[in-house]
Amino acid sequence: MDFNFTEQQKLKHIDIGENEGWYKSLVEFQIYVYRRHLAAYRIQQEWFRAKYDYNNPIGQRFINRGYNECFEE
Repeated sequence: MDFNFTEQQKLKHIDIGENEGWYKSLVEFQIYVYRRHLAAYRIQQEWFRAKYDYNNPIGQRFINRGYNECFEE
């Protein structure tokens, strides 16, 4: 969907939304979704670091498992 609103039309809709409290709730929802995404991304990065760090027990198991699959029958 592509809406080609003029700046005045956009401001009119934002004013209506602010009067009803929708605009604030939309911004709060966007912040909530962003924070949830950022938390998931940080968790993924920590697992990635742990998985490929041989000093970490998780990394040792992962690396050894890959080694055993390649070089042992």
